[in-house]
Amino acid sequence: LGERGDGRGAVVYYRWHGSPRMYWSRYEDAFLQARAQALARWPAGTSIWCVFDNTASGAAADDALRFSALMG
Repeated sequence: LGERGDGRGAVVYYRWHGSPRMYWSRYEDAFLQARAQALARWPAGTSIWCVFDNTASGAAADDALRFSALMG
């Protein structure tokens, strides 16, 4: 958490590798929606980084674009 204990100023880092097949599988919409909702709960001023590392099949770019749209 940030200095105030509320998350403001924190840096949050997620790296998603695909599931069920690591590095290959694309994410279902329900997974991305749940992650977007969870990240939206962090307060303003939080730096959130999300890396999609399911690149072996080329799914990362599509997942990242769909996730970005969900985040608004």
